[in-house]
Amino acid sequence: MRKILAATLALAILAPVTARADAYVMLGFGTQKCGEYRASDLTDSATRVGLYSWVAGYLSAVNLFTGTAQHRIRDLSGMSQELVFDTLNAFCAAHPDQVLSVGIDEIIKKLPEKAYGQTTP
Repeated sequence: MRKILAATLALAILAPVTARADAYVMLGFGTQKCGEYRASDLTDSATRVGLYSWVAGYLSAVNLFTGTAQHRIRDLSGMSQELVFDTLNAFCAAHPDQVLSVGIDEIIKKLPEKAYGQTTP
């Protein structure tokens, strides 16, 4: 059992990651190039759910960081699959060599900003 745990930890440590110039590291869909995203089967419900869930987690992390550091967050109650996929489709059509996380930044800009701790009516 210890050998399996050690092997699993080694793989996790050695897993490839992508760093952006803003000095943070990410894994998952956000590292995918827009061209790859556009070539994927976006009609597959598992792909859509996986990507939407990843985006929701990414935006939640952005809120956690900005809420703590800047006392401002984005209101995620307005986030929908339509907003996510329409924004990414448009962004990736124009920028096939960019990574999805840059397109996700466009989603962030479309969500209303509010004070950290402020409730949504």
